[in-house]
Amino acid sequence: MVGEPLVFISYTAADRETARAVAAGLKLRGVAYFRDEECDQPGSIQQMVTRWLEAASHFLFIASRHSINAPWPSLEVAAANDRAINGKLKFIPALFGLQRHDLPLLIRDWIPVDLSDPEAALARVAGWVVASADGPAGPALGDLKGVPPP
Repeated sequence: MVGEPLVFISYTAADRETARAVAAGLKLRGVAYFRDEECDQPGSIQQMVTRWLEAASHFLFIASRHSINAPWPSLEVAAANDRAINGKLKFIPALFGLQRHDLPLLIRDWIPVDLSDPEAALARVAGWVVASADGPAGPALGDLKGVPPP
């Protein structure tokens, strides 16, 4: 990862208010984020999302009954999962009204945060993001997949 840590927040329109709350919580903790609704860069939405996804150090997917099968978040999830597997970002599912076993198989192994306790979830995400700023590569892939960080 290059540059400052940045969290890409992926969500569906039905979860917009949750995404806004997550963004506000990250901002309060000094964590930079991208949320499409706040961006007015030129170009198509697909180009903009691609640029920000490539710049992100972390991908936070708000996993809800609305988003897990929605077309656009599914594309973002697939692209982010590929980048995560290749060590280019950290993938963080954020459970919103779901359990880990409800996640698509593709991302079920990533360690999730549970938004039913937003303070704890956002503190954990902020901790991971801050830890990644401590070194050029951030925490090892295992820190966010399969084994919780210390």
